[in-house]
Amino acid sequence: MIIHGRDLIVKLGGVAIAGARSCELNVSGEAIETSSPARGRWRTYIPGRKGWSVTANHLVTAVVGNAAKVGTVVTLTFGKRDSSEVLTGQAIVTGWRCTATLGNLSQGVFSFQGSGPLEGV
Repeated sequence: MIIHGRDLIVKLGGVAIAGARSCELNVSGEAIETSSPARGRWRTYIPGRKGWSVTANHLVTAVVGNAAKVGTVVTLTFGKRDSSEVLTGQAIVTGWRCTATLGNLSQGVFSFQGSGPLEGV
C-alpha cells in the first residue's frame, strides 16, 4: 500500500482528527526461534504474534477530547481520505501531550497501542 502524506487521515471513533500534522503507524511481528544444537549451526524461526501502535500529532479540538482519557479503548481508522486502502482496529490510549503557546493553536501528540487485529493488513 502506497499512501501520499497529504492523503493520510486518522479517524477516532469514525470522526476525522482535525488538523492532523503527522501520524505514524508501527506494525511488528515476532520471530520465534525453533533451532536447537541437534539441528546444526543455523538458527530457524517461525512467525509469532503481531502488534501495532499509532502516534498522531494534530491540532487539539473537541473531537480529540475523549482521547485524553488514558486507558480508554477507541476505534482507530488509518488510511486515505477517499476511504480506499483503510486499516482499522481497536486501540488503547497509552499517553498524550498537549502544547500551547500564546497566539498559536494547541497541538497534541497522542499514543495508541493496538489491541487485537489491525484489519486490512
